[in-house]
Amino acid sequence: MKYSQLPEGLYLVMDKGYTDYHQYAQWTDRGIFFVSRMKNNAKFESLEEIELPEDRDHEILKDETITVQYTVDKEKHPLKLRRIAYWDQKNQNCSSS
Repeated sequence: MKYSQLPEGLYLVMDKGYTDYHQYAQWTDRGIFFVSRMKNNAKFESLEEIELPEDRDHEILKDETITVQYTVDKEKHPLKLRRIAYWDQKNQNCSSS
């Protein structure tokens, strides 16, 4: 996917097996949106918790803005993302996207 010519405004949905924060930053800069489950061991910093509306699906537990770090040529860069935590009723566990 790194070398694909993806159009602006595209929405990508991926499995958590694909985590490339540098690629995510490039897509964000190009106006490409994506959704991916976070790996359980992902390291991030919470910047802001977004208030959940009263009429939300009650499986949604948290909506927040986070930052992650990625490295390019030994230089660290921050990437701001949105993280949604939800209750997975089928598997009886909490997941994040």
